[in-house]
Amino acid sequence: MSSPLENILLEELRDLTVRVEVLQKTLGTAISLMSQKQRDTIIEALALSLKMTGSEDPRGVAGPAVKEMMDYALLPWYAAEGRSEDA
Repeated sequence: MSSPLENILLEELRDLTVRVEVLQKTLGTAISLMSQKQRDTIIEALALSLKMTGSEDPRGVAGPAVKEMMDYALLPWYAAEGRSEDA
């Protein structure tokens, strides 16, 4: 059986997970609507400025998250939005 503190922490973790997913989707959608030059700038900025040290990111979460956003930025706008090119 879980303690009340464990239940609170699990709820907080679920809330945080949902918030992160919303932020990632929002950022990915915003990136998908940018011009190619803007998207290239975002990719470069992500690659350069989001390098974190082990003490800042001990579990190594930043790298995969940045790669996911860069991959999203590389998609054509219609693919990022989940539409066909004809839409």
